[in-house]
Amino acid sequence: MCIRDRRIIPPSNFAATPASDSQIDLEWSLNLSNDQVLLAWSADDIFGNPSGNYNVGDQIAGGGEVLLIGSGTSYNHLSLNSGTTYYYRIWSKSGDTYSSGIAAQATTLPGDVLPGDSNCDEIVNVLDVVITVNHILGANPEPFCSENADVNSDGLINVLDVVLTVDIILNSK
Repeated sequence: MCIRDRRIIPPSNFAATPASDSQIDLEWSLNLSNDQVLLAWSADDIFGNPSGNYNVGDQIAGGGEVLLIGSGTSYNHLSLNSGTTYYYRIWSKSGDTYSSGIAAQATTLPGDVLPGDSNCDEIVNVLDVVITVNHILGANPEPFCSENADVNSDGLINVLDVVLTVDIILNSK
């Protein structure tokens, strides 16, 4: 009797969503076989290919730290740094065999709101004015902290916010 290699299908609908300045929520759908998953994270988007068995906290050779092994469909990554990008990869797992990995990434929300700090560097200066103007003109600057850029908290980012940012810069000591 010939045993055929079963290709393992990766999970689907993998998404990473910032929930706060210290939490990213991850969600996915199991493959049609409901195989377990191995979820890993990395600070630099470098991941190895898993092989063998792992425990939570183990390092994958080549990059990535194991966050979860199991049949769940969500995970809340906690105690993270604000305004920081985290990279994730998830694989389906059957025995010691893994699917190809799929990737997601998210950036935690910035910490406390600093009015005028539209580039999220915790300093209000002329760069913030440039970033806000670029945003108003549709240039989609990155990074961009809309809560900080909306200096008057009216739900709009416009020329008034630029004027108020200049005022903050001119009146700072």
